[in-house]
Amino acid sequence: MITKKSDDAVSPVLGVMLMVVVTIVIGAVIAAFATGMVADTEPTPNSVLKVEILSNSMALDGGHSSTYSGPDFQITHISGDALDTGDIEIRLSWIHDGCSHYSTYSAEKFSSQYPNGLTSANEGVGMEREQPMYVKSTMSGGKGAFGLDHYFGEVTLTPGLKLTASTDMISYSSGGPKYEKSPSMNIIFDNGKIDTEGEDGIMEHLKPGTSVDVMIVHLPSDKAIYDKKVTVQ
Repeated sequence: MITKKSDDAVSPVLGVMLMVVVTIVIGAVIAAFATGMVADTEPTPNSVLKVEILSNSMALDGGHSSTYSGPDFQITHISGDALDTGDIEIRLSWIHDGCSHYSTYSAEKFSSQYPNGLTSANEGVGMEREQPMYVKSTMSGGKGAFGLDHYFGEVTLTPGLKLTASTDMISYSSGGPKYEKSPSMNIIFDNGKIDTEGEDGIMEHLKPGTSVDVMIVHLPSDKAIYDKKVTVQ
């Protein structure tokens, strides 16, 4: 007697298995959205930046005389997407005389350390200054010379704009080009510390020729938009 095999039950079994798999996949996707595993992330700006660290801002005008001089940290937007400075964090690291230095600077960090801004009471400067970095080219408009529209955290960089930490807006008690100590540079390069004892503050550890690792991170996307070694000039 010959027995024949039947495939009649195969199709129903495969159908049930496929339905189970599809149900599991759909459930996993729904769970991912419900728990926040899948979320829209802000795209990283495609911006070309130039970063310079100057030991003396006299280099800005080719050595010509100016009311104030001193060190400067500059970020120039060369081309590409607009960059909201409120969305970036600057991370700096270097080695000087065998000692490692590391500092971070962002608008949020500065605001938490100095909620009332920089004043003559806490900084030795002659006027309130909300941020040590600002854009000079917008100082004549917006909210006025001491408004926030041109300061780090409030200004959006577009091609041609430059953030600077020069001493142009700081009136030191000692005054004059020879007084090169810069609270602005201490805030940026020394995690907000104001060194009033040293001749140049943090600049004693940022001599010309020093190589500084500069990373600028776009916080919403957690991606670096600038990551290079910059030599102090």
